[in-house]
Amino acid sequence: MVNWPIVDVAIGLALVYTLLSLVCSSVQEGIARLGKLRAGTMEKGLRLLLSDPDGRQYYAAFVNHPMIKSFGGGQSGNALRSPAYLPSRAFTQVLLDLVAPPSSSGVMPPLAEIATKIEAIDNKELKTMLQSLLRTASGDIEVFRKSVATWFDDAMDRVSGVYKRRTHSILLALTVIVVAVANADSLAITAALWKNPALAEVTAAAGADYVKAESQRQAQSAVDPRAELQRTVIEMQTLNYAGLPIGWHSGEFPANLSAVLVKLLGLSLTIAAVCLGAPFWFDMLNKLVNIRSTGRLPTRADATPTT
Repeated sequence: MVNWPIVDVAIGLALVYTLLSLVCSSVQEGIARLGKLRAGTMEKGLRLLLSDPDGRQYYAAFVNHPMIKSFGGGQSGNALRSPAYLPSRAFTQVLLDLVAPPSSSGVMPPLAEIATKIEAIDNKELKTMLQSLLRTASGDIEVFRKSVATWFDDAMDRVSGVYKRRTHSILLALTVIVVAVANADSLAITAALWKNPALAEVTAAAGADYVKAESQRQAQSAVDPRAELQRTVIEMQTLNYAGLPIGWHSGEFPANLSAVLVKLLGLSLTIAAVCLGAPFWFDMLNKLVNIRSTGRLPTRADATPTT
């Protein structure tokens, strides 16, 4: 096993950053679910696609379609509920069902009949868009279906961008709060690990155990955000009990301007690191643990001895 103090220090920092990132992402995901941010963003995207900003015409019929209900949409009390996720094939099928309903036997009408139905749509923007896609189909209904699906996918790319910007803003705010509350000062943590080799070794061993346990959990079952948050908090508490400077204690508050600036710098470094995300730091932690566990290469039998 490689016994480099700097590797132990790096493992300790990577473990702290991984745990803090997981706390922030778990809380952010909980807020997104509670506030139905994903479904709300999808709803705005669908209304824009269907050119129905009020949601009283095509959007209402769309989300109440049996296929959309199977994805979590439909009527919920007095409100219409949009699904959080929707594949392009489902969007295409439901839209064509609304525009040109199949026959009583379930047979899809020919493209010429679909063109006639589109011409009768009273929504000018939706009609113009579908007619444009129809012209590029060259009389092939499968090409038309693929064009509609591509139109949906392109729109969802923009919707995903809006959702990511919202969640990134929430995640950044959460990161600042969590790092400040946890007093996760990168400078203080680095100094503690470097000055205390025993603490660094314990933290490095904890990092190795964490990588092994987390890899097994991910391979065995789907990740439960609530359980993951609880495990992460316990891991943070364990590191604190081991002597890692995490959390606020009496006598640790900055006493002067110089100390305040140093504390702000340490917290800012942690915030910047945590913003890289849990996957980045878990991968880094895994690599560092592998470096630490790699022993020296054995000496070759035919090697020339050095003097």
